[in-house]
Amino acid sequence: MKETFELGLIVVDRGALDELRHKDIFSALCRFASRDWGNDVSHGVKECNDAALDKNYKRRIFSIYKDSHGTKFFIYTEWDRSATVVIMPDDYWYGPVSVIDRITPTISRRIKTEANEE
Repeated sequence: MKETFELGLIVVDRGALDELRHKDIFSALCRFASRDWGNDVSHGVKECNDAALDKNYKRRIFSIYKDSHGTKFFIYTEWDRSATVVIMPDDYWYGPVSVIDRITPTISRRIKTEANEE
């Protein structure tokens, strides 16, 4: 078994939450953390993912999985390992960075609120 790596904050996009079973998401995240990039990723992408981790390159880690019904979905970890995102293919191409951008203000508000309550 390969060594695992830090996933950072795990974000499941709304489309993935609506379409995938939680069990399938969890299973894929376990595979991803164990450096199993899925069967639909090209050899070149697998090599880039491994190099990014083994040589500490500042690159996004990307994988493709299918759920128990054959529905394809993506998981990627940002180049700085701050967050890992589960997202449907149609949502990925319309701005994957926006997934992180959408949750950041919510997290920031929650942190500020909790700090003010202390």
